[in-house]
Amino acid sequence: MVLTGFMEASEGSVLRSESGVPLEVADAALKTSIATPYLELYEDLTLIEMIEFQAKFRSFVNNISNAEVIRLMDLEPHANKRISHFSSGMRQRVRLGLTILTDSSIIALDEPVSNLDRRAIEWYRNLLGEYALNRTVVVSTNHNEDEYLRSDIAFDVASAKI
Repeated sequence: MVLTGFMEASEGSVLRSESGVPLEVADAALKTSIATPYLELYEDLTLIEMIEFQAKFRSFVNNISNAEVIRLMDLEPHANKRISHFSSGMRQRVRLGLTILTDSSIIALDEPVSNLDRRAIEWYRNLLGEYALNRTVVVSTNHNEDEYLRSDIAFDVASAKI
C-alpha cells in the first residue's frame, strides 16, 4: 500500500519515478490502479452503474466501451444486478476487471485470485495476459502461482531477498 501511495511509510521513503523523473504521490496514484479482496465496491449500484461511475474518473485501456468492460469481465448476464447481490467471486472479478482494464501504467494486485474458482482464475490469467502488456504489474501474494503469469523480479518480504 505504501508503494501505491494509499499509505505513508512509517519510516524510510519511497521514490516514485517515471523514466527517472520523480513523481509526487498524487501523480503516482493517478497512474496506478489497485485491486484487493477487501476493496469496497458501491453495493447499491448495478454493474453497469459501477462501470459508468468508474469511467467518469478514469478511462479504460484502448478506449474500450463500458459494454466491452462488462463483456471482458464475463458478467454480461448480471449487468443490471446490484453489486450487493453478487457473490464474493463476482465481486472480485469486478475489482480485477476495473483494475486491469483501467488505463494506468501500474497495476497493483493484492491476492488477486482470492475468492475465485478455477474457471475465474483462468479468466483472470487471460485478462492479465492480454491487457497488462507493457505495464508494471505488482502482485502481493502468499506464493500462489495462479496469481501471476511471469515475474521479472520476485521479492520475498519475509526474508528480504531479491
